[in-house]
Amino acid sequence: MMWWLFVVIVAVVFYFVLKYQNLHGHITHLAVLSLLLFFVLSVWYVYSTNSPNLNTLDGVVAFMKVYGTWISAVFSNTNGAVGYIVHQNWTGNSTISG
Repeated sequence: MMWWLFVVIVAVVFYFVLKYQNLHGHITHLAVLSLLLFFVLSVWYVYSTNSPNLNTLDGVVAFMKVYGTWISAVFSNTNGAVGYIVHQNWTGNSTISG
C-alpha cells in the first residue's frame, strides 16, 4: 500500500510542476511521462529483486544505495553500448560496385 501512495504522490507532483511551470507541448509531456515511467519501473524492478525492508531508516538507506548502484550500472552500460555503436564503420560495403 505504501508503494502505491508513493507513486501517486510522485505523479501528482509531476502534474503540478508541468501545469504551473508553463511547460507546454506534447513532447515535453511525453518526455516527463517517459522519465516518470522509467523511474517507477526501475524502482519496482530493484525493489522486487532485492526485497528490502523499508520499515526502518537503515533499510531505506540500503535500498537507496542498491538503487543508486543499479542506475549507475545502467548508465555505464548504455554509455559503453552507444560508444561501441558510434565507433562502428557505417560506410557502405566498398567491395560491391554499384
